[in-house]
Amino acid sequence: MLELNLIIDATEGALVRLLGTIERRGFSIAQMSSRPHARGVEVRVQIGNSNRPADVLLRQVRRLIDVREATLDVARPTFTFSIDSANEPNARELIGDFMPRSSEADDARRRMSFLGIPDRISNDFKRDAQAVAV
Repeated sequence: MLELNLIIDATEGALVRLLGTIERRGFSIAQMSSRPHARGVEVRVQIGNSNRPADVLLRQVRRLIDVREATLDVARPTFTFSIDSANEPNARELIGDFMPRSSEADDARRRMSFLGIPDRISNDFKRDAQAVAV
């Protein structure tokens, strides 16, 4: 699965134009997220499999007037877990193990995107995580 990473203007209709372009070009949207960015809005769109070349989509998206920056990457699996107050000390240790391998981390919301699994984690967890990622 591929992921479009974009920075678009925070203007009326910008997101609608972006998503409309993706769908009209024959790509399905598997997942989308957005958050404020200093230069507008950061948008991540995971696009489903298509017979159409994704580099053509990237060129078309870059031509949109509201798009400031656009890249196309292979989507990485994201693992999400929640922490209850009783297990917070153990969870913070686990988060510390993952930090060198994370592409982004948000301690306040306790959400991370992992690039790999630390060696200290058990083989059972590795196997389960890989099964979920596929």
